Amino acid sequence: MVYPNQSRYSDHFTKYLWSIAYPEYYSKDTVLLRPSDVNNRIWYIRSGLAKIFHFSEDHRMNKRPVIDCFLADGDFICAVDSFFGKEPNRHYVQLLADSSLSVITYAQLEATRKLFPETTQFEREIILGFKQRSDFRSYLLSLPAQLRDETFSRLFDTSRLQQQDIVSYLNVSRSHYSRTRSARSS
Repeated sequence: MVYPNQSRYSDHFTKYLWSIAYPEYYSKDTVLLRPSDVNNRIWYIRSGLAKIFHFSEDHRMNKRPVIDCFLADGDFICAVDSFFGKEPNRHYVQLLADSSLSVITYAQLEATRKLFPETTQFEREIILGFKQRSDFRSYLLSLPAQLRDETFSRLFDTSRLQQQDIVSYLNVSRSHYSRTRSARSS
């Protein structure tokens, strides 16, 4: 099950959300959110690709990006702690491709809650979707490195992702990733 499951909502509710959403278009590499921003919008990816990441320091105090999740067509982008809790955001959200998004603001969603009780379920499912992505990454990281890559490659279109992002997400070295790829294509 992928959350939110849009088939669970009434046509009236879905049509209303589309009627209040407004389009935004961004180019590749646009950063939608930075740490300390308070997220007040939910973006729906009509077409495009995004990553959510943060920086981690190693024992030498070198910062390296850690990819938390990838989002693609049909996914929602939302820093859930920041959006629902009005807390400062802790991650970056960056687009990896030119993207066409539909946007709903916090104020619009709050007004929608007064009109449609199912808004609460929609919000809950957005939160569950991000928990599901976090749980999936934790599961992947528990696998041996080769199986991690094989599982990831079956579920994600790796042709749309940069190698540096894939190795960060999978927590493997570039050399290991290259060897795994070479062995698989032989």
